[in-house]
Amino acid sequence: KDSTKLIMWYLHAYMDASYASDKDKRLSVTGFIIYFCGAPVSYKSKLQPSASLSSSAAEYISCAEVVKEIMYVRNILRSLGIFVGLPVVVRIDNLGAI
Repeated sequence: KDSTKLIMWYLHAYMDASYASDKDKRLSVTGFIIYFCGAPVSYKSKLQPSASLSSSAAEYISCAEVVKEIMYVRNILRSLGIFVGLPVVVRIDNLGAI
């Protein structure tokens, strides 16, 4: 009897951006959290490096940040022998950025 079972590991993330929320520099803020099997493993909230022309552009920049972090987390997990299933779901609240 084969006692090995296939375990499905998964990541999912939530992200958001606040358009031009820094009143002095007019920079947007990126924020995201990444979950591994329901437990938070990475999060970030920081000013974006450049001013965005629209809320969709700010969300798109945030999406790029969260995807970079997802790739980093996946590589760490892979080095530990944990293989994450695809696709990784990223929840976004701006229709223009999807």
